[in-house]
Amino acid sequence: MNNKTNEEKEIVAKAEEVTIKYFKEREELDVVITGHEFSPNDFQTVFIDGHVKGDKSKTFGVGVEYGGGEYNISSRSYSKNLKLKE
Repeated sequence: MNNKTNEEKEIVAKAEEVTIKYFKEREELDVVITGHEFSPNDFQTVFIDGHVKGDKSKTFGVGVEYGGGEYNISSRSYSKNLKLKE
């Protein structure tokens, strides 16, 4: 495996961890991650997709910025039937 692949795997793993923690702490929801997609390198963002555990109809997508070793949710979208607190 090359370093790029290992680095991307580490970024995705951390972004998924941040996403799961975000929904658990802010929304009191357990979520399942279903996929990811990197934005162009200039943006240093990975988009994480998933759904609420036990209800695949309640889907979401979040953008996780990962520049400078920090991981932050920068954007989010979700299905109409997924009601969030914020």
